[in-house]
Amino acid sequence: MAKTRLLRGEWFLVSLILLAALLLRFYFLVKVQQPPLFGDAKNYDAMVRRLLTTGVYSYWGGGPDAYVTPGYPLFLAMIYKLFWAGAGSPLMKVRGIQALLSVGTILLSYLIVRRLHGVTAAMLTALVSAFYVSMVWSPAAILTETLFVFLFMLYVYLFLLGMQKESVGWTFLSGGVFALSVLVRPASAPLLILPLFYHFFIQRCRNILWLLTATGLGFVLVMIPWWIRNLESLGHLVLLATQSGNPLLAGTDPYFREGDALFKNLQGVDQSALAWKRIREGFTQETWLFIKWFTVGKWWYMFRGPWYDIPHAGFLDSLIPMHLPIVVIGWLSVVLAWVWRELRLFAFILIGMTGIQLMFLPLTRYAFPMMPFLIMGGAIVLARLLTRQEGNV
Repeated sequence: MAKTRLLRGEWFLVSLILLAALLLRFYFLVKVQQPPLFGDAKNYDAMVRRLLTTGVYSYWGGGPDAYVTPGYPLFLAMIYKLFWAGAGSPLMKVRGIQALLSVGTILLSYLIVRRLHGVTAAMLTALVSAFYVSMVWSPAAILTETLFVFLFMLYVYLFLLGMQKESVGWTFLSGGVFALSVLVRPASAPLLILPLFYHFFIQRCRNILWLLTATGLGFVLVMIPWWIRNLESLGHLVLLATQSGNPLLAGTDPYFREGDALFKNLQGVDQSALAWKRIREGFTQETWLFIKWFTVGKWWYMFRGPWYDIPHAGFLDSLIPMHLPIVVIGWLSVVLAWVWRELRLFAFILIGMTGIQLMFLPLTRYAFPMMPFLIMGGAIVLARLLTRQEGNV
């Protein structure tokens, strides 16, 4: 394990990078006109306004539902409550706070790599993250990604503290933060097994049962209010959300050959059941096509370009060429994790997140939460090659 005490000169350099990252994000928010809300962002905005005026938690309107988990809507609701008095728009306040969270993510990335490998890789991580185009742009989007990535990165940092120190307190706290990230993006829930992977493939822990129990307890305590609300409001238990059917069904259309026609005449249809039926039929009748689509096909659609929905945003366009080198070197780190132990944590997270997402609709937006881990893994690879520095765990 690397020494975690940061020297004065090191803090100065990190602070400069973080300040540059913050100024760049604020400059983008002020200088580039943001488009009107559409899609999920428009729905989130309407949902939160409805929640604050009627007290009903409903994504589509009408009665209560659990179509989305409450993490991001409640985050928006708190900001709206503070800055919105029924007139005007609080969206720039949301974007400003998300810019701060984006910079917080950079700091957490730095601290994680610092613990696993050392200063060189950590500094490279911060520098690339500060200028990676999707991380500069994402705070402008009224979507879950910026909040989720910050919370998940905080979870990974607390998780590392808990496992390296074999501390029940830190692992309990990490379990609670992980639950918060799941309440923002529920697809990450299967990564709750991360402590077991760490124990068997990175570092044996004498008190693994206590650490697992503490993690699970922290997770459950944070999730309980959502479960109780669903029981009381809906009359049945919804562990996460009911949204999965639509993106799962969209992911059963190889190379989007059917397009919008896939969703015609689906009124009252169980989209999850239809999706699984299409998957079974696809792997039976068009086996090679579906194998290719559910592996390299979807992978390429997710990682072929950065998540960046602002066309021709001037100076930001010049940052786009960073994307493919990050992807190539980052996924190389997954291969090298078999021999370089300090890369295994990132490799597991990347494989787990990608494997989950390959079941659903492949969009560059859904690859965005994996990009910080590609940056961190790639930074360690470059630091090893440049300095021949041995890793730490």
